[in-house]
Amino acid sequence: MPKKLYLIRHAHSMPADLSMRDFDRPLSANGHRDATHIGMHLSDQQIIPDVFLCSTALRTRETAEAITNQIKFEDNRVQFQDELYEPSVREMMRIINELPSEANSVVVVSHNPAITYLGEYLSGAAIGNMSPASLVEIEFEIKDWSEIIQGSGIFKNHITADQL
Repeated sequence: MPKKLYLIRHAHSMPADLSMRDFDRPLSANGHRDATHIGMHLSDQQIIPDVFLCSTALRTRETAEAITNQIKFEDNRVQFQDELYEPSVREMMRIINELPSEANSVVVVSHNPAITYLGEYLSGAAIGNMSPASLVEIEFEIKDWSEIIQGSGIFKNHITADQL
């Protein structure tokens, strides 16, 4: 059975504000709507991940909450990881390579530019830029996540909230 990785950039957040740390920026009203649409898309496609990873920043947590509400994924199963806030591709690869082999479907909600770079690194596809609330699906013909290396993924899809 192939392994599937769903990379999701957080939805649109409130503009940067000097009175607030970047980490604490919430989603905008449009961001909440778009995150819900991405969740509805996953639900329509009957995609319920075995593992759901998320940055600890507020805008990613709110994106994850909107998605998990749509796919009926228990909130307490979401794994929040500090390393997914302002990550490097190397750090994201380490996290993915350490996933349990029994997991066949994984969602990662994180930030640009790393989420886009990771999608391109894994698939060789020219994604360009993942807009807020966009999803990239990559498939791997492997038995264990530790086997994933640069270019080993098959680019399957890139969906933006505007397309839904």
